[in-house]
Amino acid sequence: MNQIETTTTKKTTKDLIFAYAWEQKKNGYSESTIRTTTQRLKTLSKLCDIREPEQLKETIAKANWSLRTKKTVTDLLNNFVKFLGKKWKPPIYRPPDKLPFIPTEEELDTLISATPRRIIATLLQFLKETGARIGEATQLKWLDIDFERRTVHITPEKHSNARILPLSHQLMNMLNRLKRKSEYVFKPPSKRH
Repeated sequence: MNQIETTTTKKTTKDLIFAYAWEQKKNGYSESTIRTTTQRLKTLSKLCDIREPEQLKETIAKANWSLRTKKTVTDLLNNFVKFLGKKWKPPIYRPPDKLPFIPTEEELDTLISATPRRIIATLLQFLKETGARIGEATQLKWLDIDFERRTVHITPEKHSNARILPLSHQLMNMLNRLKRKSEYVFKPPSKRH
């Protein structure tokens, strides 16, 4: 048994997941990746001993998940198993290549207009107009919006590019109606650390 294995067997599952999240943080993984990984590991830990690669494989095989989810979880577990200091032969899942569902503009407008909370409706309108990732939107600061020029500076996430995009009069009006409770446009202050 190597040193990492000895150390991980002494840790509780919660401690192990936290240690792995910290390892990801030190290696520069994004906060959203760390959150997703942590949540997946917590889910798996309720179904099997996450320290045992064969149990992980069996649990994934039995899970009532789509092939795409099984592939995503397997990909995520590759680094986790390495972190444990163990080896495994990961299962191979090949999900079919499907085109994503893309709602019509009318369907998006209906959704936005039916949303009762002003901040959520504004967020949805922002996502529709800019094509920004949700993580980019939740990191948006009021200083990133140029109200005079009707543009927004998007700070990139997950290997995308920084960009400056125009905003419609409609979205500018929606943004102007929001309360400025923090420096972030769409993220409540309580969620910031």
